[in-house]
Amino acid sequence: ESGHMKLFALLETTLYGHSFDAEVALIFARLRSLPISDGSIFSERTFKKLGSLALNLTHLSINFSNISQKVFDQLLKATLQLEELSLRGCPFISDLPESLTRLTRLSLDYCDLIDDEAVIRVVQRFPNLIYLSLSGAPSITDECLPHLSDLLQLRDLRLGRCLNATHNSVYNYQLSATRLSIESLTSLDASGAKKLNNPSLIIIAKHSPALQHLNVNECLLINDSSLTVVAKKCPQLLTLNASSTNISEATLKKLSRHCLHLRELFVEGCHRLQQLSPLLNGCRNLVTLSISYS
Repeated sequence: ESGHMKLFALLETTLYGHSFDAEVALIFARLRSLPISDGSIFSERTFKKLGSLALNLTHLSINFSNISQKVFDQLLKATLQLEELSLRGCPFISDLPESLTRLTRLSLDYCDLIDDEAVIRVVQRFPNLIYLSLSGAPSITDECLPHLSDLLQLRDLRLGRCLNATHNSVYNYQLSATRLSIESLTSLDASGAKKLNNPSLIIIAKHSPALQHLNVNECLLINDSSLTVVAKKCPQLLTLNASSTNISEATLKKLSRHCLHLRELFVEGCHRLQQLSPLLNGCRNLVTLSISYS
C-alpha cells in the first residue's frame, strides 16, 4: 500500500507540480496502455487530468475505484482509440460511452450497477467485441443473455460468480444461461453458476461447436448428461474444468473418444469418479490433470 501511495504522490506531483511542461504532456500523449491496479488512491481530479492528456490510449484498466459516472465519461471522452477496457470493482459505473467504436475487449467485473439493460446497450454499441467478461456482476440475469448472440465475433465470454443483487450469500448465483447461443464462442467461463443445469449446457454445446475452453467449476447441477454432449459436440476442446460437478467415468469415456486434443482437465471434488483409465487411454495430449478430493 505504501508503494501505491508513493506512486500516487509522484503522479500528482508530475501532473500538478511546477515541473509539468510540454515535454511531460507529450509523454502522456504517447501512452498506449494505462493499467491502474488500485484506483482507490486516485482522486477524481487526477482521472480528469489523465483524460485530457492520455489521448492515444488503446488499453485502459481501472481496478477498485470509486470513480463517478460523470468523471468516467470525461476520462473516456477523448480516448477514441481505445480497443481494450477493463473495469473491476467500480461500483458507480453503469454505462459506457458510445464513442468507443474500436472496442474489442471489455471487462466489467464486480461492477454493481452493470445490469441487464447495461449489457444490452453494450451489445448494441460495441458489436465487434471478441472478449466480454461480466464476472461477479451482481445485477445481471438471464434476461440479457439472448442479446449476446448478436455479438457475432465474440470468442471469449466470462460469466463466473454472477451474484444475486441481494448479496445474501456468495453461493447464491443467479445465472442459468438457458438461452445462451453463440456460434463463434471458443471460451466460456460459467464457474459458480449454481443454477446452470444440464439442458442449458446442452444448448450451449450444440450452438458452440468451436468451444475450446469450458469452465463449469462448482456448477452443482451439471453431470454426465450434459458433459457427454459437450464432449461429442465440441471436439476441439482443449481445457475443461468440471471440478465440483457430478460427473462419472461416462464423461471421461466420451472425452477420450471425441476430444483427442484435450490438454487440461480439472475434476477436483468429483466424488463419483472411481477410475481415470477411460480418460488416459484416449487423451494422449493431456498435460494437466487435477483430481484432488479435499
